[in-house]
Amino acid sequence: MIVLRSVVRPAQAKTQGRHFHGLRTQKALHVCFGTSVNILDVSPTPGDLLAVQHRDGKYLFLEAVKGKKNALKFVCQGELLELRQGEFVSNGYYPRLSESWVKKTPTLVESLEIVRKAQKGDVSPLELLQRSSIEDVELVTCLPEFEKMVEQNPAQWCDGTGPHDEPLDEMDQNLLTAGELIAFSKGYRGVCLLQTSFPIDTTETRLPLLRPFVLTLLRSMVESKDLVVCSSSAAKGAATSLVISAKRQPFKAWGAYLASIGAQASVVAESEFYKLMIGRMMGYKEENIEHHIASNGGILTAKVRNLVDLEMKELSDANPSIPWR
Repeated sequence: MIVLRSVVRPAQAKTQGRHFHGLRTQKALHVCFGTSVNILDVSPTPGDLLAVQHRDGKYLFLEAVKGKKNALKFVCQGELLELRQGEFVSNGYYPRLSESWVKKTPTLVESLEIVRKAQKGDVSPLELLQRSSIEDVELVTCLPEFEKMVEQNPAQWCDGTGPHDEPLDEMDQNLLTAGELIAFSKGYRGVCLLQTSFPIDTTETRLPLLRPFVLTLLRSMVESKDLVVCSSSAAKGAATSLVISAKRQPFKAWGAYLASIGAQASVVAESEFYKLMIGRMMGYKEENIEHHIASNGGILTAKVRNLVDLEMKELSDANPSIPWR
């Protein structure tokens, strides 16, 4: 049986780059095991994010959500969990494929089916939580708090990766997708891509669709009237992404273009032309796009730049004003 009790830790928030540690350091939870009834001094509320750390240093993330009759539940890698008398029990998958917003989102039902088929061969989040190798649990942040953090410095989630950026650790990487989606939803990016499936034999099948807050944010975008959501399929359907764009130009035209060429969020484009085109449409800094091309062995020539300039102008000559919301 899991016993949770509150502890206090000193703040150790990182101040540079896309790092999130220390967002809720004054409220933390420590996990141990025993036979007593569950004790939870710091009660999570819907929108809170718990980071469960194993002794090997790896994390599981539990996003608190509101269930039926306001019951508190947790989403972990697409599995819906409930804490009953100190023990986690599974309530199936989240979200349900029958939910209206899921059916409304292009290819999402198919993508979730692929993900869940792959998950059946893995150790489930519930099984991992029941193991005695859990070391501690942190109450990392809540969604409104994280949204505020992104809005205060959106460039960290809009500029792309630069040559001097520090590598992201596991916690940072798991919150990166949500940060990018929030930056878009606040109007600091006009287009965003979300990877929804990979080939079923790929070890990355669960990511990034099932990272913390991603499905919650996606639902709000699908239900928004000033956004366009469409599917982008790679050659032979090997991978799919969602292209989400503002309805205003040039972002709407850019989103349609990215879907037409099968652009993928987590698959590197083959040519320098498409790397530059996609990078610009995503709003990345030019120097970071150049770094991306060079790090993949490419050379960006004046000819390629001119071709991309002409193509983008032909798609739309509207000014890409940011923030657009």
